[in-house]
Amino acid sequence: MDRYVAVGKGVVREGITLVYAVMSPSTFFMPTSADIWHYGISNRPRYCRETSDEQIMENLRQRRCLYSCGALDVREGTLDKTPPAMQQGENRFARYLYHKSQVEQDPHRAEVAVFHTFDSLAHESLKTYANPFFVEYVRGTR
Repeated sequence: MDRYVAVGKGVVREGITLVYAVMSPSTFFMPTSADIWHYGISNRPRYCRETSDEQIMENLRQRRCLYSCGALDVREGTLDKTPPAMQQGENRFARYLYHKSQVEQDPHRAEVAVFHTFDSLAHESLKTYANPFFVEYVRGTR
């Protein structure tokens, strides 16, 4: 998820460029929120406590990431329904749109973020991974 974009090492080995894909998560990471780590930047787990707030923002502004969701992904199912999660929206597609609006407010993040809505899909990862848009993104041709 986008939490890995924020705090992951970002390097596998020289010559390998990572691209990230965040697809229909239950919640999105909000680096401007003072909420606990799962929803915001505070009270981070041990593995990323050494990563500064500034480094998190730099990572998010430099790492290319595809954010996507199916337009029909509106069923609740196993959706996180805690108050911080519900602030992001009532379903995955609403949360995706909310996250998109938040990212677009930061021109540097918007520059490396790719947003794609799979119009005829709900929460169907296998169909998403086989979609030509996704395949082209991963190959770096989109």
